[in-house]
Amino acid sequence: MKSKDYQINGMTCASCATSIKTAVAKVKGVNSVEVNLSLNLMNITSNQEIKDEEIIKTVKKTGYKAKALKATDLFDSQTKWQWIPIINVVMAALLTLPMWLAMILSVAQVHNGFSLFLHNPWFQLSITSVVQFILGAKFYKEFYYGVKTLQANMAFLVVIGSLLAFGLSIYNATLNHWISTMTGKPLYFELSATIVTLVLLGKLLEGGAKNRTQKSLKYLSELIPQTAIVWEDNKEIIKNIYEIQIQEIIIVKAGTSVPFDGTVVQGQGYVNESMLTGESQLVKKLVGDLVSAGTINHSGYFQVEVQKLVNQSTLAQVIQTVKLAQNQKANIQQLVDKISSWFIPIIFAIAFLTFVGWTIYYQGWNEISLVNAITVLVISCPCALGLATPTAILVGTSRAARLGIIYKNSTSLEKLAKIKTMVFDKTGTLTQGDMKIVAQVYQTSKYSQEFLEEVLWSFESQAEHPVAQGIVKSLMTKNFASNLRITNFESIPSFGVKGEVDGKAIMIGSKSLMETTAADTRAFKKDYDNFVQQGLSIVYLSIANDVVAIIGVGDNVKKNAQATITKLKLLNLNPVMLTGDNAQTAAIIGQNLGFEKIISEVKIFEKPDYIKQLQNQTGLVAMIGDGVNDAVALTQADVGISFTSGTDIAIESSDILLLDENIALVEKAFQIATKTFKKIKGNLFWAFLYNILAIPLAAFGLIFPELGALAMVLSSISVILNSLFLKVK
Repeated sequence: MKSKDYQINGMTCASCATSIKTAVAKVKGVNSVEVNLSLNLMNITSNQEIKDEEIIKTVKKTGYKAKALKATDLFDSQTKWQWIPIINVVMAALLTLPMWLAMILSVAQVHNGFSLFLHNPWFQLSITSVVQFILGAKFYKEFYYGVKTLQANMAFLVVIGSLLAFGLSIYNATLNHWISTMTGKPLYFELSATIVTLVLLGKLLEGGAKNRTQKSLKYLSELIPQTAIVWEDNKEIIKNIYEIQIQEIIIVKAGTSVPFDGTVVQGQGYVNESMLTGESQLVKKLVGDLVSAGTINHSGYFQVEVQKLVNQSTLAQVIQTVKLAQNQKANIQQLVDKISSWFIPIIFAIAFLTFVGWTIYYQGWNEISLVNAITVLVISCPCALGLATPTAILVGTSRAARLGIIYKNSTSLEKLAKIKTMVFDKTGTLTQGDMKIVAQVYQTSKYSQEFLEEVLWSFESQAEHPVAQGIVKSLMTKNFASNLRITNFESIPSFGVKGEVDGKAIMIGSKSLMETTAADTRAFKKDYDNFVQQGLSIVYLSIANDVVAIIGVGDNVKKNAQATITKLKLLNLNPVMLTGDNAQTAAIIGQNLGFEKIISEVKIFEKPDYIKQLQNQTGLVAMIGDGVNDAVALTQADVGISFTSGTDIAIESSDILLLDENIALVEKAFQIATKTFKKIKGNLFWAFLYNILAIPLAAFGLIFPELGALAMVLSSISVILNSLFLKVK
């Protein structure tokens, strides 16, 4: 499946996005299309190669401009200042002002040569025509393409509303014989010009507010410098970052950003990784340590061998993932889109009924009937509805990214906000994942301790479980010769490993594994009880069905684990610990952390079943894990959460990624999700309430058309500003 992003220019409302989506979806080979009004972005997925020219041509037919985004555009955060919209607004306001002044003088009954000049219909016609047809030309263009593609958009309301006022003015001016008078039929040229001016102003302010919502994402993009210092031919050379290749050596000086993911090959420094992990503490980097693009060398000097190109770095993946999440529509947005598609036809129907109703009331033609119908058109706009969801998601996901929380899609954000139960794996999730041998007892009557340790090291070196890795790490200093010839090796998920050495059966693993061959563990009963009281994971070693060793492997609990569980409870969530560890060890660790529900001794293939049970009992379930044995459970859960330090399969199976191993980010992720969807609901409530209240007031003639146009503009801006106030503690 291929995915491609396009920058879209010219969109002004939700209906614009719908028009583009409908047209592009018909292109042969396109599987899905998402158009984001807030980001002015379009993402298409296809199962075959589609030429950019074909997509750009299709978008152009709907009246908009598209530009295919290249890989180098990922870090292009420069925002071009748009002077033309500003000039248009200023000119429209200056041209509209004389007509407002004429109206004020008329109300004040000021009759002199100046006021008569301002009331001259030819003067008003000329300046209104400039506003209507030149400065407001973009609306006519959108109107034309809307008619052409049979897709109603906001331009329909603006063009028809302002043209009706313009036409009524010409009609009344004709009745007045085109002479300057303050007592004849009223002219509505100022209404026509005001509608266009206010909508132009609204779109300018809306664009500025939308730029603010993208501020966090721009901040991430700006972390990558455009040039880097390369050590080449024993001298420093400055190169563009896109010219630098893998394995080249770059220099990172104090106070500068690291441009690439790579390995320190010379020197040392203290690096600020807060932009990726949320942790402000400086991290010392020595030779052999990995550094990430976008982090800042606070002090020191070091050289880095480039391991990933700039567009393949961790930061690049973060930005790309956040953009994809922002461009995908939440379920609630899909419902709003359906409502918006019917919105404009319904508004025209209401405007027509308003005109008919007032005509009947006056028992014939009356210009008030038309003015009230115009007010209905200009006060109504689907923009607020269209912006309510994407702007909140944009702000929420961007601010989450700055904390080190990456939502792969907006659906996971929506589901997480509705979660009732959070399931935690133990090892590597609640604990630091740095396991080591804490206690050990060997039966050395038949075999030396050195031989038994070598057997442990040789077998566990081939296993992936964190407990096995902890044993290998603890025995690493023994420098075994690795002369053991292992045959018939087998890794048994949730149990351990087994094989043969010199024809003797070897088993290393849990008590359950020993019981499969009736290996007697009673000789180590006292040691087992002692290890369990310490909260250690138990591993047995048997040779030829004779249990000869018991190993206690321990891991420190993460510093914020207990506080995180407490906070989740205060948020009315039900935290559950799900682990393959023995019941006693799991109970000790779980109870100390504050878990009330602990499910232990769970086999890898049983984890999804337990997730299903919890889903049936409590509703939506989130799963937090980082190991191979968590992957299926992460997929089964409604929301899978993993650390980027976890296994590849766990990361791939997750919906949300945490860039730092700080468990407190789980609570932050939930808080952001709930607050984001509160904002969405609030935005939608006010957007619907605005239309429910404003349209009847307009239909009954209780609002001036000019005030209606202003109210329509403010409704869209208020939705964006409300989203910007999303706070994350």
